[in-house]
Amino acid sequence: MNAGEVDLFRQAIARHFGLLFDEGKTGFLSEVLDRRALATRNAPSTYLARLDGWPNEARELARELTVGETYFFRHTNQFKAFEQVAVPEVMNQGSAPFRVLSAGCSSGEEAYSLAIVLKNLGVDASWLVNGIDVNPSALEKAVAGRYSEWSLRDAPPDFRSRWFLGEGQALVLDASVRRAVTFEERNLSVDDDFWATGRFGVIFCRNVLMYFDGATAQQIVERFWRSLSPGGFLFFGHAETMRGLSNNFHLRHSHDTFYYQR
Repeated sequence: MNAGEVDLFRQAIARHFGLLFDEGKTGFLSEVLDRRALATRNAPSTYLARLDGWPNEARELARELTVGETYFFRHTNQFKAFEQVAVPEVMNQGSAPFRVLSAGCSSGEEAYSLAIVLKNLGVDASWLVNGIDVNPSALEKAVAGRYSEWSLRDAPPDFRSRWFLGEGQALVLDASVRRAVTFEERNLSVDDDFWATGRFGVIFCRNVLMYFDGATAQQIVERFWRSLSPGGFLFFGHAETMRGLSNNFHLRHSHDTFYYQR
């Protein structure tokens, strides 16, 4: 494996996914390239030459590149703001139904947490939660709804007993919650009819945009703006900001956290 091949691999990843891997990730990229070349029985140079016209391999590559840390009710204050500010304000607009989007949903804990908040509020079934991610392995786990104790480490005290059944070493999420969420394999860097005008009332996209180059991140935020209803809400990770991405949102503060409103 040489440095030139790793640089070509980095460029190919940016073309396919919009993901940015800096020099600090060179070792990781080298390992992934070596693994995928071996798995497809190609030399690294041949693998790179074939990759742009190889959609099935792009899906397999996504399994390796996007492994996000997540757990139920991660950064609880944002879920409190969702429950006590975002949902009531969007509902008061009077133009339901709305969808809630978990963008970069990984293995589903965030999307299911949002659905549980909605169920606890007693809102009707017109509030649907969508989870999207580019990693098919993560989505398979999300659909299965089977988790470990570690995924519940920041959840409310009665959360496990109310929403899970033990099955061996696994905790299986209640079927009613699983039915409230749909999962789709989607690349955030691709613009298509999924981003219909006003489709979502609330979007969570936390600790995701940091992996994209600046131009791609701006395009993604523009899609978020377009697909949010007027007055809809956008939640980033607690260390992420809108600076340099868009001037189309108002900054909101409550519950010792911040978020954005269209």
